[in-house]
Amino acid sequence: MPGVACCRFCADYTPALRFPMTFNEGNLCRGIPGKRFNSSIIEYQDGYLMAFRNGWAGSEIYVVRMDKDFKPQKEAIQLQLRTKDCAYGREDPRLFWHDGALHLAFIGVFGRQKIVRTHQMYARLADDLTVAHVCLPKYAKRNSWEKNWQFFENNKDWKLMSVFVTA
Repeated sequence: MPGVACCRFCADYTPALRFPMTFNEGNLCRGIPGKRFNSSIIEYQDGYLMAFRNGWAGSEIYVVRMDKDFKPQKEAIQLQLRTKDCAYGREDPRLFWHDGALHLAFIGVFGRQKIVRTHQMYARLADDLTVAHVCLPKYAKRNSWEKNWQFFENNKDWKLMSVFVTA
């Protein structure tokens, strides 16, 4: 692209976006137990919204508002995503917009003392970041272990891209 450096070694290279720090459990939402990983970030209102999971077994998903400089604002909100289809855990949040509403794709983990299956699920979030609706999409070729799908919008149509699905 004219005027855009091809790599960080070019003289005119300037990163479009630079995080001021690395986030982890020591400096992001300290009152929440567990780690901070498999996060997602999206432009939201006058800053950003970051979603993350907080652990391995039985993890929960949280969202935290950030300003334009990526400084966390207010406390993180634990999303109430638990349904019978994801009673063991909620993992790998991916924020996205559809039809003007904020949504969250995530992995629903089903099991009791061990994982029985994982399924791609999604939730629509209300303006106050509460969960308005949780859905397990109907898909005829479901696998017992599903990961890394992504929902997106193209010309107002709802699309699903399966990046990697294992049997």
